[in-house]
Amino acid sequence: MELSGNENGGNTLKRIIALEAVFMMLMAALIFPSFAAFSPTDAQRPAFSIGIVSPENRTYISESVPANLSLEVQHSLPRTEFLSWIGYSIDGAENVTVEGNTTIPITSYGSHSITVYATDVNGTDYASDTLHFTLTIPGDFNGNGQVDIPDVVLAAMAFEATPSDPNWNPDVDLAPVFGRIDIFDLATLVSYYGNSA
Repeated sequence: MELSGNENGGNTLKRIIALEAVFMMLMAALIFPSFAAFSPTDAQRPAFSIGIVSPENRTYISESVPANLSLEVQHSLPRTEFLSWIGYSIDGAENVTVEGNTTIPITSYGSHSITVYATDVNGTDYASDTLHFTLTIPGDFNGNGQVDIPDVVLAAMAFEATPSDPNWNPDVDLAPVFGRIDIFDLATLVSYYGNSA
């Protein structure tokens, strides 16, 4: 395009540059719509929530410590790129930074708590509800840290049960053949009797 000799050439060039800039902004909005939707000035931004899917509020059994539990986090943001930081705290200790779902070491038997924290790209901090769980030894079905008479009673209540029975207790299913509480499970329990965490 030749602009020399055209007295409106300078204005035409400015219009072309302005149109190109508008075109580039429109293309950016089309390619990255979620970033535009999550701008700090957007009053319609959805509320954020974070929660723990795993571990669950229950007793976990491990023959030794440290035991590794799976940490699975669920949040309401459409993409994790909207988070600038995510971490967890076990038993109120210092936060540990993670990239997402991970494995966490539990270094002692007993009752524990975990809370997950996150910070979004706007600098707003969030926390999950605190979840409580117990880590104990095999045979300790009630989570009191020792294999004793109450555990034998729980095993007796589950004797002959299968997963479809109302008295089924998966923690009592200690020995093969799995899927039924039988004499092999009770014999295994006897081998643990008297142990403590």
